[in-house]
Amino acid sequence: MSKINVNAMETESGSTLTIGASGDTVNIAGTAGTGFPSGGLLGLVVYTGNGTYTPGNTDNGTAGDEGNASVTKVIIECQAAGGAGASRGGTGSAYQGGSGGGGAYSKTFPDLTNITSITVVVPAGPSGGSPGSAGGTASLTKASGSGTFATITCAGGAAGGSPSGTTQGAGAAGAAVPTTGDINIGGGNGPGGGEGQGARSGMSFMGVGQAFLTGATSSGPTGVGYGIGGICGPTVSPGTGGAGGAGLILIWEYA
Repeated sequence: MSKINVNAMETESGSTLTIGASGDTVNIAGTAGTGFPSGGLLGLVVYTGNGTYTPGNTDNGTAGDEGNASVTKVIIECQAAGGAGASRGGTGSAYQGGSGGGGAYSKTFPDLTNITSITVVVPAGPSGGSPGSAGGTASLTKASGSGTFATITCAGGAAGGSPSGTTQGAGAAGAAVPTTGDINIGGGNGPGGGEGQGARSGMSFMGVGQAFLTGATSSGPTGVGYGIGGICGPTVSPGTGGAGGAGLILIWEYA
C-alpha cells in the first residue's frame, strides 16, 4: 500500500477535485472538517404565536427552541386554528349549537436562498359562544431578502352555527385544502347540534376532537392538540361551545 503525506490538495485548473476513479471506494479517516459537512437535523424552532424567523439566528421561536446558526435548509409545518363551537339556544333550551371545523395543515420544503427574515403568523384558539368565532389563518411570508420565498398559507376552520328557534345549530365546514405547501391537508367538518352525545368537533391533522357526554358537563371540552374545531355546547347550563384549537408552526432546521 502506497501512502502520500500532504497538508493540502488543490486543483491545477478548474474547480473540480477528483479523487479515485469510477468504481473505486474512497475512505476518509478521522474527523470530518469543514470541507466535508456531516449535515443532518440541527433542531426544531417552535412558534405558538406571531413572530419573525431569521435563518441562522439562535433566538427565534419559543424558549428552548430558538434555532441553529448552521441552518441551510428547513422543513416547515403550518397548522391553522380550528373554529369554535356554538353555545346552546338559551336558558333551558334543548337546542344545541354546531361544532367548529378543523383548521388546514401543510408541510413545505422551501428555498431559503438569500432569505434574511420571514414573518410568522400563528392564530390563537377562538372562544366558543353564541355564535363562536372562526379559526384564524396561519402563514409565513418573506419579510426581507433578495431570494424567492413562496408564501405559505393555511386557512382556519369555520365556527359552528348557533341554534335558531327550534332548529339545531349547523355544523361548520373544515378549512379547505391549502395550495401553498408540498403536502396539503384540509380540516374536518364539525357535526351539527343534536347529533348525539358522541358528537365531536372537526378534526385537524395535528389535533384530536373531544366528545361530550350529555348532562355530564356544562361546557364543551377543549380538543387535544392544535387546529381542532370546538365542540358544540351541551344542553346543561350554561351550555357554552368549546374553544377552537390554536394554530402552530414548526420549522425543522437542517445543515
